[in-house]
Amino acid sequence: MKTATAWDRYWASGRGAACFADAEGNYRGRIHQVWLNLFNRIPDACRVLDIATGNLAVPLIGAGSGLQQGKRFEIHGVDSARVSLPPDLDSRLTEQIVVHARVAAERLPFEACFFDLVTGQYAIEYTDWSLVFAEIGRVLRPGGLLQFVSHSQRSTVAAASRQQLREVDWLLNEWQVVEYVSALVRTEIRGRRFDPAGLQSPEAGRAKQRWTAVAQKALLRIRQEQLVDGLTSKVMGNLGELYQHRHRYSPDVVLDRIGQVNIELAAHQSRLQALLDAALDDDTVERVRTGLADLGFCVQRSDVLKDSNGGELGHLFRARLEPADRDA
Repeated sequence: MKTATAWDRYWASGRGAACFADAEGNYRGRIHQVWLNLFNRIPDACRVLDIATGNLAVPLIGAGSGLQQGKRFEIHGVDSARVSLPPDLDSRLTEQIVVHARVAAERLPFEACFFDLVTGQYAIEYTDWSLVFAEIGRVLRPGGLLQFVSHSQRSTVAAASRQQLREVDWLLNEWQVVEYVSALVRTEIRGRRFDPAGLQSPEAGRAKQRWTAVAQKALLRIRQEQLVDGLTSKVMGNLGELYQHRHRYSPDVVLDRIGQVNIELAAHQSRLQALLDAALDDDTVERVRTGLADLGFCVQRSDVLKDSNGGELGHLFRARLEPADRDA
């Protein structure tokens, strides 16, 4: 599945953040505090640009900060995917935010010196960042601030993504769970309805054996690798429940829902691989710092961002655009 399509599907589901999302769908803990601290410091009426904004997790933190402090920001979120504001939000938040879907960060539709602050959470690493920094240098006012948190190869996010990629491979390739449960369902279909008599056929017996064997392999793997709350457990549980309650629906609905599991797994696989391909190593971090400096930015901070347990969340960059270079 194409990466762009995979992200369209992800954001269309209403998720507020791609990683470490809490029940409200926004970034939590240390990441939330980093952005809140930044927005708490900037003055009223700032214009902010959020790169690769997803479902506006960072803009919503900013708008919330403004609301609490009696300030009002103008926050623009751009993303190459089809994104939109989550529904049913406080209008006092959403009136501060403008969404620009299907906009590449490498070609920003804003005039020069338009913004006071540019942000991005797990953002620039998905772009051609040398072009993006040049565009940011164009739309950011002299003296304006840039802050990004980027995926890193050693982060807990990357480690979790590697594990989930393994699980997707088990489900789609090693065990072929979607194919086996679909085959089992089809043995009971006569015309356009379920006929329990179909379960008595030799074909149904063989299909049941294959599905049972796959389910047992999955359960064993879950126990061996202590993945009780992992992706494998959730997918197998969903498929098992769907099969158990199949007679509540028409065969077409059941098969469609099983097919959707396959589509979602493929999309998830695409997103995970894109994350790991984009995650920064030490050499790339140094090239990012050098690239910013070459474009007239003064790098104020470049270090690892950690959670309360010492786990690495990513790499934080903060830089200010030097006025002298803009005037040169």
